[in-house]
Amino acid sequence: MADAEIHYKLDLIVRLVDTTTGKKVGQKQIIFKSENQMLVFQRRDEGVYVLLNHGREDMTLEICAEGYLPMRKKICYEELSPKFPEVEVPLIPEAGRNRFVDYLTLEGNRPGITSVAAVSLKKPHGVVISYNARRQSLKLYYAKAFEEQTYAVIHEEAQEFEEFQIGKRLDKLELKLVSPLNADCRPEEKINRIVHGKVDPDGHYILRVLDEGGGTDYLVRYEVNGQVSFKRFSTENQNSVSESE
Repeated sequence: MADAEIHYKLDLIVRLVDTTTGKKVGQKQIIFKSENQMLVFQRRDEGVYVLLNHGREDMTLEICAEGYLPMRKKICYEELSPKFPEVEVPLIPEAGRNRFVDYLTLEGNRPGITSVAAVSLKKPHGVVISYNARRQSLKLYYAKAFEEQTYAVIHEEAQEFEEFQIGKRLDKLELKLVSPLNADCRPEEKINRIVHGKVDPDGHYILRVLDEGGGTDYLVRYEVNGQVSFKRFSTENQNSVSESE
């Protein structure tokens, strides 16, 4: 009698992170849906889930995890690696769930808003020595471990930041980027994590960041009707991004 063979096709890898801290979402019970149908993901590691033998059709993935706001993520396979189709989904913690953690929250409604995100201007994740546009590489003289896919270079003088994706870690202090930066990156500019917000189709948005203590200071990036703007958000100036310029 011939041995039975079981074949699995990897269709999607999902990495879940707490957007306020960058830590993996450790809950084991996560609900995944698409078009109100449950999807069976297998847990492979803390915060890592895989979808097998489902087929690679574009979809909107709905994710529910205890202690976090529900999140929707559009899956477009043309944008993913054919060999390892992987996405990172930042989840926003519910306020008040952890009595040992304080948050600052921006929340409101604004027609036409499509994204909102922020970076801390304190405690950088890394500091730049130089940027080689031809090689698309960033050299750093200080850096913490890079565990997420996306970070930002902060152009603090212009009060802006630019998002980038890491293609490869050449070594502990050099990163190769997926695509070139749009703006010049000068020595001593800071790199930091990006805290992602949530925007609903009706224009409701929410962005939640850690209250760092001793004076929280974030730079918020939001996009409305295709126009990108930035505002400072701190414990001294908690203006909502829904306010007019």
